Amino acid sequence: MEKKKSVSPRAAQTSAKADVVTRITAEGISQRAYNLFQARGSEHGHDVEDWLHAEAELRKGSTTEIGTAL
Repeated sequence: MEKKKSVSPRAAQTSAKADVVTRITAEGISQRAYNLFQARGSEHGHDVEDWLHAEAELRKGSTTEIGTAL
């Protein structure tokens, strides 16, 4: 009979973090940046700021409303 290997909580947590990182794509960043653009009332001229903000949020694993601290 084959024994199942147990995964330590720390290993599971590390694995979960790795999954989050691998899911960050240009498409995901683009979608979040567009959401930030819309939340601002579709005001142009902040595309780079929105992109960087969206990328930072996704890397951190959270999405916050524009204007709040990261």
